[in-house]
Amino acid sequence: SKIFEKILKTAIGYGIVSKEGILADSTIVKADASAGSIIEVNLSPEEYWRKLDDSEKIKGISGRKPKSDAPLHQGSHFNGIADKEKMGKRRRRTNSSYLKKRSTTDPDATLFYRPGAGSHLSFKAHMLTDTNGIITAVSASPSSLHDTGAVPTLIKSHEKIMGTPSWIAADTKYGSEECLKYLQDKGIKTSINPETKSNRPKHFSKEEFSYDKEKDQYICPEGNILKRKAKNHKLNRITYKAKKEACLACTKRDKCIDSNNRKPRIITHYDSKCYQRAKEWYESKYGRTMQKLRSTVCEGVFGQAKTLHGMARSKFRGLSKVEIQFLLTATAINLKRIVKMLDPEVIKSEILNVSSYKILSFKRIFENWFGSIALGMP
Repeated sequence: SKIFEKILKTAIGYGIVSKEGILADSTIVKADASAGSIIEVNLSPEEYWRKLDDSEKIKGISGRKPKSDAPLHQGSHFNGIADKEKMGKRRRRTNSSYLKKRSTTDPDATLFYRPGAGSHLSFKAHMLTDTNGIITAVSASPSSLHDTGAVPTLIKSHEKIMGTPSWIAADTKYGSEECLKYLQDKGIKTSINPETKSNRPKHFSKEEFSYDKEKDQYICPEGNILKRKAKNHKLNRITYKAKKEACLACTKRDKCIDSNNRKPRIITHYDSKCYQRAKEWYESKYGRTMQKLRSTVCEGVFGQAKTLHGMARSKFRGLSKVEIQFLLTATAINLKRIVKMLDPEVIKSEILNVSSYKILSFKRIFENWFGSIALGMP
């Protein structure tokens, strides 16, 4: 990490690192372990995360001091207070079978499934970059960790060198209420589309329903009213429901509810200031610009890392060693970016200065050596 930090500070010294905003993303990296090494372990998801955290503390990856008594990651829902220890590790289903499978070759790797590619043991590489593509923070995790789980570590690493950023752009995976609150509480504007239930293909999306703020109700594209019915205070979600008779009599119900479904349309409204601020910043002019940069810059960085620097597959085993690989890859990419962004004349000047220094050093060494011979000294 010291090498990575040294190169990053060098880039900052040249004035080529943007301090206005940062871009966040992650990518899957295959582990150096085969499917034949997988065994079943009788662990609940909570026990799995606890044991993994314990192993990280021993290896010095997490950087957190172990708590003596309090159990880790037992909370199932966000209660309004961002907890970086639990972020990304909530709502783990008891039937998550992939968490009960471990590799004897690399126990830190977890199964990751992707449609069309099947499942394989893998890790996640999490990175922050500036808007110029300079990588400012790196973290490694098992592939089963939700992307938001790495956010506190990444922000802490970024702040160590560059201070707290004013903006961050990321995709919807980072749009949980807890992650948004954690970032916004630090004074970071979040150009992140809040994580909400996805719309069904070929059905009326939530955006096509208009919201009447004064009457606190939604109006569907066909003019039917969805009135407020209930609020889940734990999740800050308000449910709006249409009348059953209106939905069943609607000529467009196939585009709203299934033809064989006799239940009315329901819409969920997220009653959260974090969501509202995130949505506002996401739809702002600068937020849109940041999102466009994120999709091109981050994809470019990961593409370069995998294609040119061998990060498509881990070269080592164990989370600590895999993180070293990611840091070295990020260092190489930053070095190339520095050379590309600097003025050619500045590079020539730096090379000449280094060369001149080395020549003078060698000259002094040989002069001292020949001088000692002339004086008859050994």
